[in-house]
Amino acid sequence: MSRYRVAVLALVVVLLVFVAENEADQPKPDRPKLDCSTIQGVCKDSCLSTEFSIGALGCSAESSTVCCITKP
Repeated sequence: MSRYRVAVLALVVVLLVFVAENEADQPKPDRPKLDCSTIQGVCKDSCLSTEFSIGALGCSAESSTVCCITKP
């Protein structure tokens, strides 16, 4: 390999390391906690036919309830 190619390759590697370190230093935005109450749902044993069931999102796992949202 020529010296030019080695120099370009080394420069690319240095830039990639710099970008990776810079990305790691950036603070991550806090995500809002998503649970049944934040999406106006209700935890129930089973949903009615007029409701969507979206699983146990924020509902009690030991009581096996699901989050139900009223269909529009």
